Amino acid sequence: MAVRRPTSTEIQGRQVAVTGMLALFLTISVSHAVAQTQESSSGAGAASSWVEYSTSGHPEAKGITVKFKYPTGWRTAEGERPNVVHKFVEQRSDGVTRQVMILVQDFPEEIAGIAETDLYEALSSMGDLSGMLPAGARILNAVVTRYDGAPGFLHVYVIQGEYAGLRAELYIMQHMLFYKGKVVMVVCSVGGAPGSPECASTFRESEPLFMQMGISIVLPDKWTRTEDRELEKKAQELSDQVARLKSTGSARPPPPSPPLDPEWWVNLVLSAVLTWAIGLTPPLVIRFALLRRPLSKAGACVVAACFLVANLVVFVALGSESKTHGALFLVALASYAILRAGAKRHVGKAYASRRALAKVRGMRRPQTDFKCPCCGLINPPAAVRCDCGLAFEWAEEGPKPEVDDDFGPDPLP
Repeated sequence: MAVRRPTSTEIQGRQVAVTGMLALFLTISVSHAVAQTQESSSGAGAASSWVEYSTSGHPEAKGITVKFKYPTGWRTAEGERPNVVHKFVEQRSDGVTRQVMILVQDFPEEIAGIAETDLYEALSSMGDLSGMLPAGARILNAVVTRYDGAPGFLHVYVIQGEYAGLRAELYIMQHMLFYKGKVVMVVCSVGGAPGSPECASTFRESEPLFMQMGISIVLPDKWTRTEDRELEKKAQELSDQVARLKSTGSARPPPPSPPLDPEWWVNLVLSAVLTWAIGLTPPLVIRFALLRRPLSKAGACVVAACFLVANLVVFVALGSESKTHGALFLVALASYAILRAGAKRHVGKAYASRRALAKVRGMRRPQTDFKCPCCGLINPPAAVRCDCGLAFEWAEEGPKPEVDDDFGPDPLP
């Protein structure tokens, strides 16, 4: 299937359309740059050397990196309007202000995809470039050129404007270039009172300086090879991946586990014996050696809690690496059980002793051996206390009283 090639008439029509859109867009861009230039700031210093400025990383640069040089001693400031990246100002003693601004704007979608060669041809075919200037501007020079290989053109013109009630005359040299779907403008201006001879003479003196600034424009990304950019991209992705791994704590593999001790079971048994021996010895001594009777529920809880705190302090001081110390809580439960051991039997015995005491209280002493009403042991008539601990309260005379079954509360709760 044959491919139809466009005729010369169609090619010429496309060039006319592109040229028209470029003229409209450039007119708006130049008007915007003039409005920005009319807001001059004051500064100090003279140009004795050069300083390089780069738009890399600036949010208003829209991803474009442009480098150029400006005189040392000029005051720098961030742009205050959209698309203004930075501005550089020198305020002279004669009231004349020299200012340089760098702006970056997006191309319209209709002409953003045009190749640089076609764009240069379209600019060259415009002919008279004065129609792209704002109303009232007087053109001094206009030429299509290239900046670091990128197509663009140079405008030199004079315009008068008003800002906040003040009129000023601006002599402007504007370097404009097209790169990666963006328009980059370096606007150099000299401003002063309308009709001021100092303003015109200062601009004539500054033209070589402004031209040198335009010549110093560099597009570093334009000359970077595609392979280098891909390598840089892969290196950046690898760096980001390493940073993410470090943030999650898995950047390096975990250290290998130490070899298992062949006598690990011995250490386990010794650790268990030490833990339970230290924890259970105090409640055993209190229950069976000192008091020899069970504690109440409240008393056993208080004593077990005190021993738990003491055990925690002791094992932490000994260098224990456990985070929960669950074994010590089990020891505390065992301590409570030891302190309460025999509580029911003790309560029953005490209850029986009180009933037996009630039986013998007020009775006359028997004349022969008798059984203890509590434990059943045979006691002689002269006995005042049974081996079970029951004390006999004999009455010398009087009738046997009725047994009182109201024995009061249990000795242990």
